[in-house]
Amino acid sequence: MFKNNHYFHIVKSTSGIFLLVLLTIFFFPGLRPVQALSLSPVRIELSGNPGESIVSKIKVINTENTTKTYFTNVYTFEAGGEDGNPRFRVVKTDLANWISVDQAVTLGPHEFKVLPFVVAIPQGVEPGGYFASVFLTTPLPREMN
Repeated sequence: MFKNNHYFHIVKSTSGIFLLVLLTIFFFPGLRPVQALSLSPVRIELSGNPGESIVSKIKVINTENTTKTYFTNVYTFEAGGEDGNPRFRVVKTDLANWISVDQAVTLGPHEFKVLPFVVAIPQGVEPGGYFASVFLTTPLPREMN
């Protein structure tokens, strides 16, 4: 099957395994510790009528060992294409613009806060399903389109 078995001889030897580990470390210098944020609940379903305001909340947990400031941004959520990959867009007349939430939240190490938000449903909106996502990012979020 293989004309040259040199690769298998290198792997079988202890120094060859050490060499492979060293090469792996040098070829992946971008590996960094994971930055983590936990949100609960991950999905919220609300219903209301035109003209109503609905108050809800998200629990945000900083699972890191350092203080972090997270910036919020709200985008309209759409299923894209036939494969259903999510698309996040800014749409001026949709649910993303009906949501009011603090623009930033600062959390100490392993601290949690409850982040309230308000959905103000405008008068005259058509019945149906509207979908949005709240992003918490560090640094400042960029526009998605």
